[in-house]
Amino acid sequence: MEPLNVYLKKKPEIGEPTPTCKISNVEELVKKTLCKDVKKECIDRKCGVCDVSELVEVVEHEVGSRMENVVEWKRWEKTDVSSKDLVMKKDSVRHILNILEKDLFSMGKHLHTAHWQRKQYQLLRDNLVERHCLITAGFAENYLCKFQNEVESAHCSYKQVR
Repeated sequence: MEPLNVYLKKKPEIGEPTPTCKISNVEELVKKTLCKDVKKECIDRKCGVCDVSELVEVVEHEVGSRMENVVEWKRWEKTDVSSKDLVMKKDSVRHILNILEKDLFSMGKHLHTAHWQRKQYQLLRDNLVERHCLITAGFAENYLCKFQNEVESAHCSYKQVR
């Protein structure tokens, strides 16, 4: 998603037309690729009405002859150094738009799932029964699973959460 954010926030050069397609966040971007009355088919990209290609056509129209211009942009990518790094790239606007189109295809489902999970968490939290607790555990930091009373040999050989 980073390429479009960087591109659309860029101010037009002197003499360039001001873009009429203004998108400030990923949610707004995905919303433009779905029907107003979103159904499961829309989220799964199986709807015959809404499509990512329509947004791509709008951006292509706005960009016009600058599709082959090479621009610098950043993207989060997996690297050998860490799980994800912000990598600087140089590509044509057309290439960035192709990457965006591929990313947008699955982004609707991802955002829908995240929104649903957030609503479920809030529902559980707001209706928590007395003497119960709600625990949130995150495993993004590659935590270790250890037993409280493990034998000494188990201390040296462990499995990481994946």
